[in-house]
Amino acid sequence: MVVKRVLPLLVVVGLLACTASASALSYRPAGITAADTPLEAATAFVEQRPALVDGAEAEELVPAGETRGVSGTTIVRLDQELHGVPVLGGEVVVTVDAQRRVLAANGEVLDDASPAMGPSISAVEARDRAVRALDKGGHAGFVASEPSLVIYDARILGGPGPFKPALVWDLEVADGADVRQRVFVDATTGYIVQRMDLIRTAKVRHVCDAANSDGRVPCDSAFARTENGAPSLLADVNDAYDFAGVTYDFYAALGRDSIDGAGMPIVSTVRWCQSGCPYANAFWDGRQMVYGLSYATADDVVGHELTHGVTDYTSKLIYWYQPGAINEAMSDIMGEFVDLSNPGTSPRTDTAANRWLLGEDLPIGAIRDMENPPTYGDPDKVTSPNFFTGEADNGGVHTNSGVANKTAFLIADGATFNGQTVAGIGLTKSAWLWYQTELTLRFASGFADLADTLDASCATLATAGTAGITTMDCQQVAKATAATELRTDLSTPPAVCATGTPTDVFSEGFDGGSTARWTIGHTLGTSDLWRGSNQTSPDGLDMHWPTAASGNVRGFDSAVQSDSTMAMTTGVTVPADGYLSFSHWYAFESDISQGYDGGVVEYSSDGGPWTDVNGLPMINGYSGTINAAGNSDNPLQGRAAFVNGSNGGHTTRIDLSSLVGHSVRVRFRVATDTGGADAGWYIDSARIYGCGVISPIAFGSTSPASTPVAPAVVKTPPASGTWTVDGAADSVRVFFTRNQGTTYTIKAQRKNIVRVGVCRPIGTRIKCSINAPTGSWRVTVTPKVNGKLGKPIVRNVKT
Repeated sequence: MVVKRVLPLLVVVGLLACTASASALSYRPAGITAADTPLEAATAFVEQRPALVDGAEAEELVPAGETRGVSGTTIVRLDQELHGVPVLGGEVVVTVDAQRRVLAANGEVLDDASPAMGPSISAVEARDRAVRALDKGGHAGFVASEPSLVIYDARILGGPGPFKPALVWDLEVADGADVRQRVFVDATTGYIVQRMDLIRTAKVRHVCDAANSDGRVPCDSAFARTENGAPSLLADVNDAYDFAGVTYDFYAALGRDSIDGAGMPIVSTVRWCQSGCPYANAFWDGRQMVYGLSYATADDVVGHELTHGVTDYTSKLIYWYQPGAINEAMSDIMGEFVDLSNPGTSPRTDTAANRWLLGEDLPIGAIRDMENPPTYGDPDKVTSPNFFTGEADNGGVHTNSGVANKTAFLIADGATFNGQTVAGIGLTKSAWLWYQTELTLRFASGFADLADTLDASCATLATAGTAGITTMDCQQVAKATAATELRTDLSTPPAVCATGTPTDVFSEGFDGGSTARWTIGHTLGTSDLWRGSNQTSPDGLDMHWPTAASGNVRGFDSAVQSDSTMAMTTGVTVPADGYLSFSHWYAFESDISQGYDGGVVEYSSDGGPWTDVNGLPMINGYSGTINAAGNSDNPLQGRAAFVNGSNGGHTTRIDLSSLVGHSVRVRFRVATDTGGADAGWYIDSARIYGCGVISPIAFGSTSPASTPVAPAVVKTPPASGTWTVDGAADSVRVFFTRNQGTTYTIKAQRKNIVRVGVCRPIGTRIKCSINAPTGSWRVTVTPKVNGKLGKPIVRNVKT
């Protein structure tokens, strides 16, 4: 058995930053000469540096196209396929110069055994399920494309979903107008794994006039204006035509011939509307531009939307969570560069006041401020309170674009922000930098990848001397990405205690999937939905939470109306500074805007009625509301709950201080409606405890029961502790004598893979366990008392 693992590649070959000497950036693979092709150089590079794709076979990487970069460079893309099936977002991007030297490489691949490759759900059934899912959301009239098989893994793409590879059917469902979604249907279970909105709300030119109707899309005849044609009497037609030309010229100056780089006609429909006019928006539909009345009047909006087309032909950034926010930001950035490079005439002339406003010439006025994103409620750094963490808007693609927009402003104009003073490099250099970055970003690049790619792109341009870019400019780029915190990870769990040391009164790790201390039942449906991970899975999905080493429980998401609970059998008295915390991962049936199924947490105090914890202070609390529309019969409809997907694992902490001294039981409750299902709710490490020195813990780990003690000498667990290697379960378990006041951590390392396990008190012993799939591992157990580390115990084991 092999772990499902995503492995990032180096960003700048042999370097950590763009400030290194230019000569150190170049590397020509052995056996490659200037006479070889860029593809041969890129392929040889990957073959000769297998550590970059640790465990993935070079033959899994297939050519996916080449793009002409700046200063004679070529960007080569290699896509990963397992048994001939594409891995969505699995790709390697290699930048090669004219001498076939490799300047940079980045990517992510799966270092895994592939999922079962035989689909149980047919393509026809997948289409039916995808259409029914959209029909349930209150839409109608959908047509689905022909499905194709791909491997989907949320660890590559970001956003919610199973953090392991799954074979899925990939198809588009659209109504022929303004609804177009990409739907992934699990090829084994038929569950809707994910749905993504594909509408991007952005020199041969064609313009059609819809005359305030929903016609003229596609715009393929009866043009209101075409290349070299006479101006129209309609300002909308002329604006769409003129600003498409301004955008074409902007990209031509960077060496690009139209949207596709090969002279593609730029097609637009103006004065389009549907279900009420005027339509107050504009979008790129994957083929052409569509504008509502007066929405072609802003050159930055035209540049924005057409850049979505450029993205479709270059990085193909998925319109989803962080990659989607970068996709939006690339359009904002290049659209604003178009605006700032176009002198315009009054009242459209750029001023100091509107220099970084997006859409200031729209009928509704500006919609974003790139210099100061919080003006419109957008974040200017990753840790901003405006940073969106929900599922709406494909994971906040329009909101979180503010982080990259602020980065672009800092790089171009410079400023002091968030502890960094950046000297701007100007608009010309910025345009080259962001264009090279667009060319070398990947399908699933996140904010950290954006920072790395900006560094690598700047280094490439500095090496070539493009537009006068120097390594000093690259230092400013690095300062800008530091200021906006692009490499910051927001997945850090809450501290176990705000202050003090945790003392458990109830601790449940569900070891081995045991639910012995819980009462399981249901009031609706045909069966109990709660099961331990040691029980049989009725739907064929893995019963183990993706990161649970020793066991968990799972609340199923059923396709029938149901209501099922799992409650503590015996209550415990809540101590002073009491909290309930638990680690969990969930995926409930939903569409982009609403959740149909979900889970809630309730408590009973002193034998009283069950009460929702929603009235108590929570960290990482409920994610939304269970849909209450007429197309849902969920028994908990309208209630706040954990809905949709969790975007990986979370630790939720609930403040029980209002219940101190009372006997409390806690229960977890899953409720579902008729039709549709998903993976459900996985829970581990549930505990009720009091706090009595700050002791944060890592996600998935648990502190042992203890009471505050005076500082003591760390007692190292004996090296002769019991070590057990379970090959069938791919796990390592270690038992040590428990020393009061001492906590323990366990980790396993193989090459550049590091895994973190769990250590828990079991009676008079400490049990440390870790999942270590097939291979040779260096396992380390480290004791710690009041912040003082003891001598680690290290063993080399083979699973």
